[in-house]
Amino acid sequence: MFSVAGKVAWIDLSNKTVILESTESYKNFIGGRGVGSYLVFKEVPERAHPLSPENIITFNTGPLTGTLSPSSGRINISTKNVATQGISFANAGGYFGPEMKYAGFDHLIIQGKAEKPVYLFIHDNIIDIKSAENIWGKDVWETEELIKEELSDEKIRVAAIGQAGENLVTMACIMFDRSRASGWGGCGAVMGSKNLKAVVVRGKGYLELYNPESFMDYNSRIWERILNTDTIRLFHEYGNLGTSGAGGIFGNLAQSVRNMEDEIWEAEKTLKMREIIFKEKYEERKLADFCCPINCSRFYHIKEGKFSGHKLEALKTNVYRAFGTNIDLSSREYILLANEMADRYGMNCDSLSAVVAWAIDVYQRGLIDEEITGGLDLQWGDGDLQLKLFDIIAFRRGFGDILAQGVCRASQKIGRGTEKYAMHVKGHGICEQGIRSHKGWALGIMTSPIGGGHLAGAPNTEQRRLSPELGMHYFGVPTAGEPTVYEGKGKLVAWFDKYKAIADIAGVCLFATYWMDISFIGPNDFAELISDATGEKINGKDLLELGEKVVNIEKAFNTLHAGFTRKDDRPPYKLTEIPISSGEFAGERLLPDKWEKMLDEYYDSHNWDIKTGLQTHECLENIGLHDIKNRIEKVGKLPSQEVNCCKKVTNQ
Repeated sequence: MFSVAGKVAWIDLSNKTVILESTESYKNFIGGRGVGSYLVFKEVPERAHPLSPENIITFNTGPLTGTLSPSSGRINISTKNVATQGISFANAGGYFGPEMKYAGFDHLIIQGKAEKPVYLFIHDNIIDIKSAENIWGKDVWETEELIKEELSDEKIRVAAIGQAGENLVTMACIMFDRSRASGWGGCGAVMGSKNLKAVVVRGKGYLELYNPESFMDYNSRIWERILNTDTIRLFHEYGNLGTSGAGGIFGNLAQSVRNMEDEIWEAEKTLKMREIIFKEKYEERKLADFCCPINCSRFYHIKEGKFSGHKLEALKTNVYRAFGTNIDLSSREYILLANEMADRYGMNCDSLSAVVAWAIDVYQRGLIDEEITGGLDLQWGDGDLQLKLFDIIAFRRGFGDILAQGVCRASQKIGRGTEKYAMHVKGHGICEQGIRSHKGWALGIMTSPIGGGHLAGAPNTEQRRLSPELGMHYFGVPTAGEPTVYEGKGKLVAWFDKYKAIADIAGVCLFATYWMDISFIGPNDFAELISDATGEKINGKDLLELGEKVVNIEKAFNTLHAGFTRKDDRPPYKLTEIPISSGEFAGERLLPDKWEKMLDEYYDSHNWDIKTGLQTHECLENIGLHDIKNRIEKVGKLPSQEVNCCKKVTNQ
């Protein structure tokens, strides 16, 4: 086999056993998220709680992971979602994914529960289960340093949980290389429930490509295409924060403000957050992941003031949004410290912000008081309060024990009308920008199988203001670049559902794909690279069909495990009732009647049942998911819809 390590490891922590099989067994799903979602569907019983030993968690690389393809350093994590009870897939960058392949493994499937805390050390085609009792209770950064010291190797790559994962906090994530988060679905809590503190890899092997000359020739042309775009020049100059944070390059980009009450932050606060100020005051160097042309990150050093001496990786836009605008905090240093604390404890910034902002919001509305908060006075823009809340959430102390359940369950537990202000999708907290004005973006977030987030079907074409001609040429949707237009967005999101699945299957960051710029990697490019790398001939149409199949596997899991239907694809109250206050999109909100029509178009584009949002008998049969069709049919959640059966996927 080419471009793969060739081995899959089944690791049973209860029995301390490792069973190996060939990667060939999963070639129908190629790799990455495709293999991960298939395994979770196949192996996790419907009755299994996400934090039970019966749940599995998978680490999956793709065929391009660890090659010289642009941004090919990705690793996929799949499991049952702690927040939603449905599917979870999350993706992280850094260097862990390539190192895992070089160590001899394409996929890890971890099940059971260790009697005492352990970590996995994967090296030289060997998997050691080692004691982690001496590092249990340590944060992510401390854990990495202690393991490097124990193994006497500074070159290892570490995926670890912090105290949030140990304490089964719903928004706990897995941190790779200290600051790369596999953030969604509570995957850190799943690791914690298994007494698994870390997965450590050290690779000294190499990958063999099927046709290295052809691969390198085509790959060099893609690199040249990417490096000659305005998009890449903006990223090199301004980083992730500069292009999308604090109003963006042109100062008009929306953010989430005060628990997503609005999307325009006051100018005097926004001005403090400009990337140029971070660059002048804190930046020491630029950072990039494995084989990445984007260079979207930076390394910061606070050199003066209360937090002098702190060094950390720079803010991503969603972190700035989560720990800044969404709680109305305009202190740069406090936002940086919140970022560091979340990384150390191992907590997802979006869902963490959702529950913190909700708590402040309902406190300010008089729906909860200090008797509930444990004496805490919850005020907007209080940096010390945010750090305090992070601490009591990670350790589940007092009021923090309620918040640690996530915004949906916390609001249900407290009641008192607070549920109305809980910003979540399918039970998973969200913190997003541009969601009222950009209709396709909003639809992709609400229909995401993992419970919100913009990394499933949400398109970026509206932000890029793609021309009608280009929208039609690439996606068959002339309105793809018109933010406030509802028409065509269902079709657009359905296309990006399957296309973004391809990137996750291949092991490539979305920033290097059509999602970011139509000059970047498209379906046919992925097909050429994968064919040359693996020797398995495939085309863009084949990949889109595989993407559609994976999306349907994930939806089927949600139907069986979480019971999601059309009602679960609708936006929270604030987004339909409270319009944007000012700016270019003043007055915009998500209109319920137009939303329903957009949903109709979305379901029709996937060939699902419009009335219920469920899959149909004909749909699953026509894309070859016969076993999955039979499982759903047994529980009576498979409507027959002859006139809306699956059509062949076209490569637009």
